[in-house]
Amino acid sequence: DAKEQRYLALGVGETDARVISQDKELARVFELAAAKVEPVLVGKWVRRELARVANYNSLCVGDIDTTQFIALLELLSERKVTETTAQRLLEELGAGSFDVRGRVAADGLGVVADAGALEGMCKEAIAEAPQAVSEYRAGEEKALNFIIGIVMRKSKGKAEPKLVKEHLHALLSA
Repeated sequence: DAKEQRYLALGVGETDARVISQDKELARVFELAAAKVEPVLVGKWVRRELARVANYNSLCVGDIDTTQFIALLELLSERKVTETTAQRLLEELGAGSFDVRGRVAADGLGVVADAGALEGMCKEAIAEAPQAVSEYRAGEEKALNFIIGIVMRKSKGKAEPKLVKEHLHALLSA
């Protein structure tokens, strides 16, 4: 239909576009969110995460605070929270509305974006995992995931895995 075609033109995946266009509430939330946040991200989150949380809590999608859902997507697209943190916050929104930005600030849930802090954690992880470092340098790409895991634990899950991987690549290639 026309709505599905419009979503596809915005770059939304085929399945996401079809599912969202066939559900009035999903489409309403998508339209509002896509006006403020990148439509591809919105499509994925509306169809997968929002629908999952609504279903799990036996709610209608419209029962979840749309304004706070959009605020959550904004934080995610600005890389101010990790995907895992965003999923957890959305699950909490399913239980009741709250100020997402306020919660992120108050509970220190933001991404560790300070390059110095991240580099320090990466160096510590490298020092703690000499065997994984040698395996990685010997061409064993999977060994890097072990080191990334150490950094993620050190950051309590607040580091962006892609940034961690970039830092580790740079440090281990030097």
